[in-house]
Amino acid sequence: VGVALVLSLSRGAMVSFLAGVVCLAFLRRRRLGLAVLAVAILLVALLYPLFVEWRLALTYGTSSADAYLQLDISDQSRLNAMLAGLDLFGSSPVFGIGFGHYQFLSQTLVGGQYATFPHNWYMEVLAELGVAGAVLMAIAGSSLLLGLRRTGSGLRVVGLSVFFAYAAGSLFTEPMSSFQTSAFALVIVVSIIVARPPGLPTQEHPR
Repeated sequence: VGVALVLSLSRGAMVSFLAGVVCLAFLRRRRLGLAVLAVAILLVALLYPLFVEWRLALTYGTSSADAYLQLDISDQSRLNAMLAGLDLFGSSPVFGIGFGHYQFLSQTLVGGQYATFPHNWYMEVLAELGVAGAVLMAIAGSSLLLGLRRTGSGLRVVGLSVFFAYAAGSLFTEPMSSFQTSAFALVIVVSIIVARPPGLPTQEHPR
């Protein structure tokens, strides 16, 4: 998993991983969480420039000024595509523009650039499903958090860490649109919620 994470060259994936690790540390002990958070910030500050240079060298064959310019253009186009969601939401705030329509309707707002996906699940839900969809998503997320909080499983902290890593990753992509992206995380979270608490007889099942 670690090798796949590095080879993905995805900044969002690495932020998601760090979010999960920091959450896990805080759930163990607050001091441990603060220490891990400090180390994570230090690593990002020291290694991010090297990571960007390595990524550019692999992607463009060089880490020249032109390669950095291409990265800036790509980041700006993704930002423009995400901000277009505000205009799309404004056009239909209650029920949204329709599921799966974002990438097509945003083209008229981003000036024909390549990136038309929001790369942000929250913005996609807000634009495509409106306030109604945002409320339903909040209810679903809150239900999972409540289920993790109430479970007697000793793996509760793992479930919460995976949940927050997934939530952080949703800031940089649209994971719910991809079974491959979502299935692993959701299976872990739900399995921990319904796990039989220690000491409970086998014939009994939690509500």
